[in-house]
Amino acid sequence: ANKKLDFNVRNQAEFLETLEESGQTFTYMIMGIAIVSLIIGGIGIMNIWQITICQIEYSSVGAVRYSDCRLRQRHQFGDVDVDSACDDTV
Repeated sequence: ANKKLDFNVRNQAEFLETLEESGQTFTYMIMGIAIVSLIIGGIGIMNIWQITICQIEYSSVGAVRYSDCRLRQRHQFGDVDVDSACDDTV
């Protein structure tokens, strides 16, 4: 009298519940991927900014050192007066 059935009976409510659970899981997965992507992208942008700022600082320091060196060399040979060369009013 206790036979195992070869089929299952389901109604629309079970299908809707399964669909909602699947949709929620998919949403959480996509949100996780988006958060990780935004964090990695932000780190990449910060690194590019840091490299750019370091290059600007390095090049400006190098330019100041180069120009100062050139002024000193020219001053040694008597071509330029260092004090007047550094004035903005000349």
